[in-house]
Amino acid sequence: MAQSVQELINRFDEIHARYKGVRGELLSKVRDELVKPGAASTKDVLARFDAVATKYKGVRGELLAKVREQLVGDGAAAAPKPAPVVARPAPVVAKPAPVVAKPAPVVVAPPPPPPVQLQPQASIDSVRQLRRSTPEQKAAVANMLPSCRVCGRGMKPAGSGTLMCEKGHVRNLAG
Repeated sequence: MAQSVQELINRFDEIHARYKGVRGELLSKVRDELVKPGAASTKDVLARFDAVATKYKGVRGELLAKVREQLVGDGAAAAPKPAPVVARPAPVVAKPAPVVAKPAPVVVAPPPPPPVQLQPQASIDSVRQLRRSTPEQKAAVANMLPSCRVCGRGMKPAGSGTLMCEKGHVRNLAG
């Protein structure tokens, strides 16, 4: 864990430098909240970070969770991983060893998985009916449909088992 608020902010700036575009803008907003006066300890800064992160769901929420994990980590998580060691091939033997046939292992099939309970999906007619519904009903339908993994916006049925967000990103209904 970082020892001071300044070290925590510096680590956040290092993480923030890796992101460009929309993700970088989101982290800039979060940094503005973190550097406001009044945070005397690291716990205060992390509490502010958590308060801001709870506002975001979907891809943005996942990004902020990843950044928080890197902030509170000991630095090993943020450090680049070493390159894998490549082993040299074994020398070629002039005489091949005799091949001994081994009995085939007995494979026991695992039990079938339990049946999956599918949640009811909203139909196009129910979405059309949503225009004439109450705010409580709208919130219930919005919770049934997933958010876009690319931009985080709500998705609407696009027919043929797909969903589409306002920006045009397409996603399968089952995923």
